[in-house]
Amino acid sequence: MFIENILYFQWREGVERQFWTQRLAQQLAASSGRIHDLMNGTAPTATELTNASVSTEITEEDLLYRRLVAEENIFRENICFLLDTLHHGGQKQLAKTLNVRAEALSTWRNGTKPRGKTVAQIRQFFGLPDTFDLENSSLFLSIEPVSIFEKRNWVKRRLEEMDHSNLVELFPALQRMLQ
Repeated sequence: MFIENILYFQWREGVERQFWTQRLAQQLAASSGRIHDLMNGTAPTATELTNASVSTEITEEDLLYRRLVAEENIFRENICFLLDTLHHGGQKQLAKTLNVRAEALSTWRNGTKPRGKTVAQIRQFFGLPDTFDLENSSLFLSIEPVSIFEKRNWVKRRLEEMDHSNLVELFPALQRMLQ
């Protein structure tokens, strides 16, 4: 609950996702490695909890035990987050794949939920597990790439940023994996 709540606070305050880890490290007076540990479920220390409470003006008890994101329409925020990961023309492709009109995506952005099997098709289109609950799991608070499109772009960016010697060293492994 703690990490979801402080990520929710970052999102609600309009902090750009790319700065969440850095800002959390500052707010909690913790290293980026420690933030990574917290993201993976490690409990906050008393000092981290106090620092989080002071910086967010949310009580320690609320940070630990109250699901702040429940105040939002989680499904709508997840859909908006996923749709925003699509490349140019991706929404048109999604609508075609789901056999819905493009306008349907706009209604989903506004909070209307698609019918039964369409939700399963949305999960499949974005490469999410079949069991992923778009109504209750706060995907939009993820720092790591979640959709298949984000993961592909993440890999592309890392390869483009990689220096020559590392790419030469990594290339044989990539070549074996991708054949």
